Amino acid sequence: MRSAILFAAASAALLSSAAAAAPAPGAAGGAAAPAFELPALEGGRFVSSASLFRDHQMTFVIFWDGECPSCVESLRQCQIFYDRVEGGDMTVVGINVDAGDDLAVRGVVAASGVTFPQLRDRDGAAAAAWGVPASTFAVFLVDREGMIADRRIDPEGPIPALMELMLLGGSGTGSAGAEEPEARPSSHDAGVCAGLLVRGDARVKFLSVDASGDGATGPYGERLEPGNSLLQRFELEASMRVGRHLRAGGLLRAGTEGIAVLRAGPQYFDSERGSVFASIEAGPLTARLGYFTMHMTPLTMMRWDWNDNPRTGGDAGCGCGATAGILIVESLEELGPDLTFEGATAGWSRGEFEADLFYAMPRRARDTRAVVWQYGGEEQAAYPLEIYGMQAKWRRHDRRTGRFWGAGVHLLGHREDSGAIDPVDLGYAPFEHHEGEILTADAEIPLLPAVSLEGEWIALCRDAGGNLGPGHDERAERDGSGGILGLAAAREGLLDLRFEYLRLSSGFYSPFAALSYEAGRHGMRASAIVRLPGGWSALSLFYKRLREIDVPEPGAERGELSFAGATFDIDHPAGPGGSISWLDRGEWRGGDMLGRDESRRTLTASVRHRFGRFAWIEAMYQRTDAEDALHGPTSRTDIFSVYLRAEF
Repeated sequence: MRSAILFAAASAALLSSAAAAAPAPGAAGGAAAPAFELPALEGGRFVSSASLFRDHQMTFVIFWDGECPSCVESLRQCQIFYDRVEGGDMTVVGINVDAGDDLAVRGVVAASGVTFPQLRDRDGAAAAAWGVPASTFAVFLVDREGMIADRRIDPEGPIPALMELMLLGGSGTGSAGAEEPEARPSSHDAGVCAGLLVRGDARVKFLSVDASGDGATGPYGERLEPGNSLLQRFELEASMRVGRHLRAGGLLRAGTEGIAVLRAGPQYFDSERGSVFASIEAGPLTARLGYFTMHMTPLTMMRWDWNDNPRTGGDAGCGCGATAGILIVESLEELGPDLTFEGATAGWSRGEFEADLFYAMPRRARDTRAVVWQYGGEEQAAYPLEIYGMQAKWRRHDRRTGRFWGAGVHLLGHREDSGAIDPVDLGYAPFEHHEGEILTADAEIPLLPAVSLEGEWIALCRDAGGNLGPGHDERAERDGSGGILGLAAAREGLLDLRFEYLRLSSGFYSPFAALSYEAGRHGMRASAIVRLPGGWSALSLFYKRLREIDVPEPGAERGELSFAGATFDIDHPAGPGGSISWLDRGEWRGGDMLGRDESRRTLTASVRHRFGRFAWIEAMYQRTDAEDALHGPTSRTDIFSVYLRAEF
């Protein structure tokens, strides 16, 4: 424990020194504005900086992130200023830096009542050239000659008054009413040279696991190995625009987590060292070959769904707590719906509609002979996995309620090729193989101000499997059904409420459904997130109770499951923060036949310090107690970790 504390203190001092010494990046007042050519958010055309500035005496350029609540609020305030100057020789243009789909960004713009033009900077190249850190609101004033007259990064105070002050000359460059922000390298604040965009992500974690009893488990039931370890990961991504619509690049990755952790996602590469890509963006059409990131719905393909789990942090400020979202404590990954595959994808987006097609290979064939698997410590043989699918979505803002009308259809096909491995040559038959399709439809219907009805229905879930083990036919098929239906209410920036009914039949199967969903159960779940004044603290509450749909054996009772959690989180963008949470999971079945009564309770406490928005250090302690009511305590696990992360 003493060595861990010394390690944390030394790391904090190192990060603090690095942050203080970093040079200020970006385009400063009096310099020429970096050139760009970006697609309009509504689709169908590109806008160049040269024509934009030439057409107006003065132009305000606004960089914003739709996943940052304070950025969205500042964007609304820009609309107030725009309403005053619209039609004159002055204009306002927004540049959105979200990496997600256009439909979601259009929804944010519509819900905010913003009418001034919006451009999309999906890869962050323009933000990097202008020196705008990630998840940061920034205002630039540019004259007709393309020279930056003033800039304010992460400003404080009323934005309309700030923009008027900038027009009058104000007090020069910097932040209105605040100090010029420190240099904060991030995923958007990257190096740019001759069209080259470079991003980096470094993560280090010291982990100490101590367990007693029958096995060690984490807060979500993940298996752990007692002992101390130091996990490291370094990722470097570089890309270059090689034509007006073409960009190509690659990702290099090195670390000590091991191939087993990486195969658990969310990055599924053929080589643990990284991958490459090439992408085309032409009006409303986009296409990408190589690695790409995507997510669908929880019941088709999603790695993790926050709506089905208690939080352990991540609801305060503009981002989640540093390690609040780590699912497997022996990994450096964070929770989230995104998955990264190698393959090809194409999309079309225009107005209120969006459609995507994709094909990917999350797993290649792995041959391991029986003697090597049994005595050599190698993993069992695995069939290759291919996935393919499409989704089409429509969304429209409803001004009466402040919510959205929405509808979508989503198809996922999956196939494991049993002919790719020769069982006779290996000396044994590998694990079961599957192929099938999942088709779902979802919708959201506004009912009252800030209240909507939302749901997803499984129209088709077919799975055919082979080599399913003893007691099964050589080839078996199963069909699944079910869905989610509930009410969602929100008061933006203050409160989020959800109450839903969930049902999944025992035949439900998806290789990438959110990890928390369990087939053969139905029940309700409810959650609430209350954000306290100031925006940097939040209280999260969660409760789920499910019951088995079918009786497992004649004479047995249906089993039940409950999962509850409460978390209080503080997350300041440049300073101290932390969280404390309590998770309680129980599973039981009454009666003498197959009776059980098991529980797992976890207390998590963390403290962190952010060095601006680009780096942080966090120390976390977790205690998990597992108990079987029939036999008493079964295990106790103590986990201490120190996590550092820096983006550049």
